[in-house]
Amino acid sequence: MEIFTPSRQESPVDFEPFFSTVHLAWLIENGYLAEVLTLGHLPFQSGEDPEAIIHDLKYWGVLDDNLEITKEASHLFSGLTGFDERWWGTLILTNERQPLSVDLPEDMMGIAESISDTPKVYWMVSRVDNDLVLILRAGYNISISRYVNRTEYSDVAKAILSIINPNNEWNPARFDPIRVPTAAVSKVTKFRLSEDPELSQMVLDMVRKNLTSYHMNPKVIKNFVDFYSADNLAMTTISHSTSLTNISDKACAVSFIYNVGMVTTYESIGSDGNSWTVVEPTDTHSLAPVLKLVKESQHREFMDPV
Repeated sequence: MEIFTPSRQESPVDFEPFFSTVHLAWLIENGYLAEVLTLGHLPFQSGEDPEAIIHDLKYWGVLDDNLEITKEASHLFSGLTGFDERWWGTLILTNERQPLSVDLPEDMMGIAESISDTPKVYWMVSRVDNDLVLILRAGYNISISRYVNRTEYSDVAKAILSIINPNNEWNPARFDPIRVPTAAVSKVTKFRLSEDPELSQMVLDMVRKNLTSYHMNPKVIKNFVDFYSADNLAMTTISHSTSLTNISDKACAVSFIYNVGMVTTYESIGSDGNSWTVVEPTDTHSLAPVLKLVKESQHREFMDPV
């Protein structure tokens, strides 16, 4: 059992084609699993015929004939609730953002215009003993798979990239890493560039001014501003935790920049003891040490990734 995605054609009866939030909610309701907090909102109740859900779970090998969870399924589900450690995040597909039509009074139209439906993909990579368990939720569908005997940071990096860049459609960005003082950009970069050209220019001018005050090289300033002002089509944060309740703040981010490529943003403490914001191309080789930094620094406060 590697992944809960059998096709409907393989089923002898009319089962659901995918393991979904409905099945997960039923397992939680009936005490098979603890509540999962990092896969987005789940239905309070499964809301479907329990017999149909049980049929699906038995067909997939999740439950046996005695309605006990099978050994292999239990190992996979440990990636959700019984892991030794995990890396997790939410991939936000900003390029697919769609305004929602809402009926609000005229004095609240500003709020109406700001409401949007941005698709999100929730993911986790958990270490269970000597295996990595990969969990992905897209919409209502959930897939769970396993990498056997792969627990190095490079394995974790490869697993994360296989989730967020599954078809290798995106390449690493091609530029030298950018390092700027976190104190110079952390407050300013909390402001997201808007569709208002004047407001966006004001924010970019603030970034330039702050970096100039730290006597940064003009080329570094230009490169950082170019990165910050580029069209970010999607972005995921990456956090680390060792239990369901030990949830750290956002520690780093991978962004998909139009006409640039994949970029990792994170915070690092320099030899001078000061905090630096680092922007660098994303691949397995470069992401692995960042994940190590995330794990070792999870109890420190990190900046919001840009």
